[in-house]
Formats: sequence, C-alpha cells, structure tokens
Amino acid sequence: MSDGTVFLSDFFTAVWPRKQQVVDNKGHVFGVRFLLHTPPRLEFLQETTMLSRTIRLASIATLFSAGLVTTQAGAAEPVVTYSWVTTSQGYGPHVDQPSTATFDVALSVVKSGVIGYNDISNIHFAYPGLSFDNTAVSILGMDFAAYVDQTTGALRYVDNQQGLGIMAYAGASINDATTFLSITFDYAGTGQVFDQYNALNNGAAYAGYPTAGHWVAAMPAVPEPGSLAMYGLGLTALAALKRRRA
Repeated sequence: MSDGTVFLSDFFTAVWPRKQQVVDNKGHVFGVRFLLHTPPRLEFLQETTMLSRTIRLASIATLFSAGLVTTQAGAAEPVVTYSWVTTSQGYGPHVDQPSTATFDVALSVVKSGVIGYNDISNIHFAYPGLSFDNTAVSILGMDFAAYVDQTTGALRYVDNQQGLGIMAYAGASINDATTFLSITFDYAGTGQVFDQYNALNNGAAYAGYPTAGHWVAAMPAVPEPGSLAMYGLGLTALAALKRRRA
C-alpha cells in the first residue's frame, strides 16, 4: 500500500491470462491459446493512482510555493518605524506642528537597546509652509546614542548625556541651513526624556515655544503561526517525497 489510494497493483501484475480457442476455416477446434489482457477494473485503478499522485505533487508544490513566498518576504531586515506625536505647539507669533515626522531603525538595533546616529534611516519630515531638500542626524550628548526598551522600542531615560537630533533642511549643507525642522530623539536634559521640535523659515521662528511631544515606535509584525506551519509542512512533504523516490 504505497499510495494510500489503491493497493491491488502492489500485489498483482497489470495483466491477466485469457484462454481462447483456435479454429480453422471450417470451424474445427485444433488448439488453444492464451492472451494477456488488462482487466478494465485494474486499468481504472491504475489511472486513479496516477491522478492521485498528480494531485499530491500539485499540493506539495503549492505548499512549497507558500513557504517560499514567506521566506522571501522575511528576507529583508525588519525595521521599527518611529512617528512623532505633538502634545504642545507652544506659544509665539507663528504656532504650528510637523505634519509628518517618521524614520526607521533596524529591529536588531532596537533589540540591542541602544540607537546610534548612524542607525537612523528613511527620514520623512514635513512642516506646513516649509520645503526641505535633505535630512541629517546629530548628537545631543556625550553618549552619542538614544536608549530604548528592547521589547517595545519605547524611549527610556539613562543619563543626561543621551539623545539625538533629527533634522530636515533646505539647501545642500546643514551648516548653511536657515530653513529647517529639527526634533529631538530621547533628549534628557531635564533628568527625564523630554523631546521637542523647532522650525525656522529663512532664519525666522516658524514654531511656538516651548513645544513638546513624543515618539511612538511601531514594531514590525510577527509572522502568523499559520504561515510558518504552511512553510514547515511544505518542506516536510518535499522531504518525504524525496525519500520515497530514493
């Protein structure tokens, strides 16, 4: 019982003998011969077996394809996306807030608990009435880093030398920029994490004071158990098929 579908072909040959009389042109019997004939029922069973094998091969291919897609999708380095949320626009002649402020950090870096200025990428800043050409990351303290919770990515206080500054600016050089939006990341000059933003438009204040807000970490989605199970099942089926052919 090799397939689980039919078993007759595992014990019998695909033919059976059938006796036939041999007569002359006058109808006299002068001998007997045996013909090999494939029984119709066994032909049907053999066709069913082939169909079953085809269906199983197609199913295995589908399982493997699903697993392959899952593997390819997970090949890229997962990232944690940080988004700015304004809680206070402050006061002044021009009061506004960032309309967009996000950036990415590799999940492996977040899990280490320490984010350096070289670890920040894919910065997207926007502010009403301002246009930017470039982005940059600077340091705010002698730690040269920001500290985060390794599980949630939330910012945490360690000492007064932590923190980074993230900026989008107009022009080619940060040193000459007079139009920009800057937001602190894990700044702790007051003994606790206290982030804020500032904006200039051609050297003139374009944000209120004091501003305040915080960063929210969006952790990457974990693969669903069903996807992992599908991948594992596909690999198991392929291994079993290989052993069967061997």
